[in-house]
Amino acid sequence: MNAVLSVKDEGAGARDASPLKQDNQGLYSAGEIDNVKLFATCAAKLALAGYSLHQTTDGSFVVARWNLSKSLTNIVAVEHFVAGVTK
Repeated sequence: MNAVLSVKDEGAGARDASPLKQDNQGLYSAGEIDNVKLFATCAAKLALAGYSLHQTTDGSFVVARWNLSKSLTNIVAVEHFVAGVTK
């Protein structure tokens, strides 16, 4: 026999009010979110081309493929590199 469990629906409001969601509110500014999205987009495009993208602790970036790597100073330089290898 299969037992059917009744589940109480808390509604969207109860789930959205969780402490985890409240802690994340205001964590990033709009500019930081744009940079996170840009980094993710560049990393995805590079991954499709066989590269990996990493951000270092000083805020610069490293693009690597096999045993070769290239340091880039900012996200704009990463964008130019992506444009060059994904033509």
